[in-house]
Amino acid sequence: MITRMHHASLMSMKRFLTCFTFLAAASVAMADNAVETPGALAQNAITPSNPPSGLLTPPPDTAPSTNAAPAAPAPSPAPTATTTTTTTTTTTTAPGTNRSGIAQLRREEIVRRQELAYRADQALADGRKAETGLNYPEARKQYLFAAEAFGSISRSTQRYATAAEGLTRVDFHLYDDACAVGDTARARLLVQEVIKYNPNNPEAQKRMADIDRALNNPNDTAVLGNPAVTPKFVDKVNHVQELFAEAEQFRRTGQWDEATERLREILAIDKYNIAATKQLERIDKEE
Repeated sequence: MITRMHHASLMSMKRFLTCFTFLAAASVAMADNAVETPGALAQNAITPSNPPSGLLTPPPDTAPSTNAAPAAPAPSPAPTATTTTTTTTTTTTAPGTNRSGIAQLRREEIVRRQELAYRADQALADGRKAETGLNYPEARKQYLFAAEAFGSISRSTQRYATAAEGLTRVDFHLYDDACAVGDTARARLLVQEVIKYNPNNPEAQKRMADIDRALNNPNDTAVLGNPAVTPKFVDKVNHVQELFAEAEQFRRTGQWDEATERLREILAIDKYNIAATKQLERIDKEE
C-alpha cells in the first residue's frame, strides 16, 4: 500500500517537472522574438472597433475639404525684423477741476456778463436815439443787439423787456414800409422777429395772420395794397403833379411857352394824361 502511494507521488512530480520545463522554454523563445522584432507588438496591437465619430471635436474653420485635392505646401515666410514700439502716456489735468479753477471760471463769467450788460445798455440808448430820428433800420440793429444780450443773461429783467418793446415798435414801422411796396418776404420776417422776442404781443399775432391771409389770397389788398403801386410809380406820379402845378402858374401869368413845355413833359411821362391834353387845348385858345 505504501509502495503504491510512493510510486504515484514520483509520477506526479515527473509530470510537473516536464510541464515546467516546457513552459520555461516557451517563455525564453517568446522573449527572444520580442527582442529581434520590436515593431511586432505595435503591428499586432488591437484597434478599437468603434473609433471616435469626431462630432465632439469640430474641425477648424480653415480645414480643407475632404474632396479637394491636397494643397501645395505654403512657402516659408520671409524673416521679418522685430520692431518694438514704446507708448508714452501723458496725463493732463483739466483746468478748473479743483476749487481754485472753478472759482476763477466763476469770476470770469461775472466779468463777461458785466461787460455784455454794459454794451447792451449802450445799444439800448443808441436804439432810442435812432428811433427818435426815424432811422428805423439803425434803431432795429441796436435794439436787436440789446435784446440778444439781455436775453442771454435773463429774459425776466426789465432791461430785456425794454429792448424787446423797442424792437417791436421799430419792426412794425419797417413792416408797414415793406407792405407798402409789396415786399411780403421782408414783412413776414419782421413779424416773426417780433414774435420771437415779444411772443405775448397781440398786435404781432394779428399782423402775422393778416399777412398769411394776404399771401394765400392775391385779391386781398387790405394789407399789401396794390402791387402795381411801386415806389418808382409813386415818384412818377409826384413829378407829374409838380409839373402840372408849374404849368398852371405859367398859364395864369401869360407865360404860354413855359406852360406848354411843362405840359409836354407830362405827356412824355404819361401820354394818356387827359388833364395835360385839355390844358394844351386851352392854352392854344387863349393865345
